[in-house]
Amino acid sequence: QGIAGTLRAAEVRIVGRRGGLRGLRDRWRLWAGGAAAAGLSGDRAALVRGMALGGGAGLSQQAAQAFRDSGLWHLLAVSGQNVAVVALAALAALRALGVGRRPAVGLAALLLVAYCLACDGGASVARAGVVGALGALAELRSAGRDRWHLLLVGLAALLAVQPRAIGDPGLQLSFAAVVGLFAIAPALEGPLRGLLPSRVASLAALAGGAGLATAPVLVWSFGRLSLAGLALNVVAVPLAAPVVVVALCGVAAGALLPAAGVALAWLAGLGAGLLLVMARAAAAIPGAAVELPAPAALPLAALAAGVPLLARWLRRPARQRPARASRGIRGRPLAIGALAALAALALAWPRGERPGWPSSATLTVLDVGQGEAVLLQAPDGSAALIDAGPPGNPPPVLAALRRAGVRRLAALAVSHGSLDHVGGAAAVVETLPVDALVRPPLAELPAAARRALRAARMRGTPVRTLAAGGEVAVGAWRLRALWPLAGAPAATDPNRGCLVLVASAGPLAALLPADAEGDLLGGLAIPPVDVLVVSHHGSDDPALPALLRRLRPALALISVGARNAYGHPAPATLDALAAAGVRVLRTDRSGDLGVSAGAGAARARAALGYDRRP
Repeated sequence: QGIAGTLRAAEVRIVGRRGGLRGLRDRWRLWAGGAAAAGLSGDRAALVRGMALGGGAGLSQQAAQAFRDSGLWHLLAVSGQNVAVVALAALAALRALGVGRRPAVGLAALLLVAYCLACDGGASVARAGVVGALGALAELRSAGRDRWHLLLVGLAALLAVQPRAIGDPGLQLSFAAVVGLFAIAPALEGPLRGLLPSRVASLAALAGGAGLATAPVLVWSFGRLSLAGLALNVVAVPLAAPVVVVALCGVAAGALLPAAGVALAWLAGLGAGLLLVMARAAAAIPGAAVELPAPAALPLAALAAGVPLLARWLRRPARQRPARASRGIRGRPLAIGALAALAALALAWPRGERPGWPSSATLTVLDVGQGEAVLLQAPDGSAALIDAGPPGNPPPVLAALRRAGVRRLAALAVSHGSLDHVGGAAAVVETLPVDALVRPPLAELPAAARRALRAARMRGTPVRTLAAGGEVAVGAWRLRALWPLAGAPAATDPNRGCLVLVASAGPLAALLPADAEGDLLGGLAIPPVDVLVVSHHGSDDPALPALLRRLRPALALISVGARNAYGHPAPATLDALAAAGVRVLRTDRSGDLGVSAGAGAARARAALGYDRRP
C-alpha cells in the first residue's frame, strides 16, 4: 500500500476544540453518545450507543466478532434502512400525538437532521441520511410508482454531486436495503402474517427484505456472507428497532430528567444484551459465516429479484394464468429461474472451507496475507498456534482458524514483536479459549506483543517464557526451542531475538524460524527436518544455501501476501530452494498449506486447500 512507517502515540491529549457549527456538532455528538448509554458499561453500553448512533467503539473483540459472524454487524452501522426506520418511528409518534400530516413530516425531517448530526460516520452517514429520508418520504406516497420515482430521482441527484459514490459499498448497501423494503418486504409480509402477529410479521418482512437485497452487495464487495444472519435478522431487526427507539427516547428524556434517561438506557440495554446472547449463539454454529467468491453475488441477486416476481405471479387471478395444457415450459419461467439461480449459487459455493479435524498430526501455514501464523493440530483435538499474523478488523488469523475448525488453543506462541507476526495475537486471546500464552525471554516486547500479554492477563490466561532448551507439548506435537538463550541481551535487530522452534510429531519434523535468517540459524544445533517454514517470508538470505545442505528439507512453505510491496519471496531464495531440490509451496498461490504425518511415513505429505492462480 506504499506505507513507509507507522507512528505509535504513547499518549493523546486534547488541547482544544473546534469552533463554529462544526464545534457545535462535535459537542452535540459527544453528549448524545453519552446520553444514549447513560448508566451502562461494557459491551451493553457500546451496543446501545452503536445501535442508536452507529459505530462499534468500546465493543470487546469477542463481541464484535460474534456480531460479524452472526450477520448482525449492520445493526451498529447507520444505513439508509436505519435512518428510514428512525424517520418513520418519529412520524408515527408525532401522528399519535395528534400532529397533522404535513407538520408531522416537517418535524420528522428536523429530527432526522438532528439524528444524522449525532451519528458517527461522516460522508457515509450523510449519504445514508439522504437515501433513508427518500425512503421515508416515499413511504408517505400512496402510489407505489411515485415512491420509486422519488427514490431514483434522489439517487440521481446524489450521484450528480458525488459521482464516485456509486462505487461506495456504504451507498450500495443503503440503496439496496431501501429497495428491499419497497420490493421484497411486501412479498414476504403476506406469508409471515399467517405465522406471526401482524406488527411482528411486518417488521420481520422488512428485515428479510433488506437482508435479501443487501446479500449480493455484501458478497460482491466483501466476499463474505453470514448464513446465520439471513435467518437471525428476521428476529433481530424487530428486536433492534425498539432498542434504537428507546435509546433515542432516552437521549431526549435525559435532557429534561437525567433519571428518566438512565431508566430508558437500562431498558434499551436489556434488548442489547439479548441481541448479544443471540449473536454469540449464532456465531458458534459451524458454518455461521462463509467466504464466497464475487460471482456468487449474481445468483443471489437473481434470487432476491425472484421473490417479488414470484409473489406478483401468485397474486394474479387463476383465470389470468396460462392454462396448464398450453403453457408448457413457458409457463414456468419463475421456477426455472429460481432453480437456475440456486444451481449457479451451488456451483459458486466454495468447497472445503471447513474441513474435518485431521486424523494425523498436521502442520498448517495459514493464509493470513503478508504475515505468518502456523497452526499445529493433533489427532486428539488439541491445537497450538505459533504467531498470529498481521492486525486487522478483524485480523485475518481469526477467519483462518475458523476454516481449520479450531475452537480452542492449548498454546499460542509469540515468536517476536513484529506486527506481521503478532498483530492478531490479542484478538485470538480475546476470541478463543487459550490455555497458555508462550513468549520469548526478552526483557521488553513491542506494543503489539504487550497488547497480547494484557489480553492474557485480563482473561486469566497463564503466560510462559520459553527459551533455548525448553519444550512445550500439545497432543502428539513437541515444540523444542533452539533460540534465544535465557538471559541473553536484547538484540538491536528484533529478527535476531526470534523464538526459533523445531516442531515434531512422529516421523514429521519442521523448523519454524519466524524471521530469524541463515546467519543466525547457521550457528544453532538444528537436526535435519522434513519441512522448512522459510524465514522472513522468503526474503533474500545469502546463508540459505549452506543451511539447506545441513537441514535437507523435502518441502519448503512460504507465508507471503499476494503482490506484496517487498518483493517476497526473493528470486535468490527461490533459486536456492530449487537448486537444493526442495519443493516450494506458497500461501499467495495455494492458500492454507497443510502438511500431515502419514502413518509410518518418513517424509511429509502436502495437503493443499484451493488454488487461487493457474
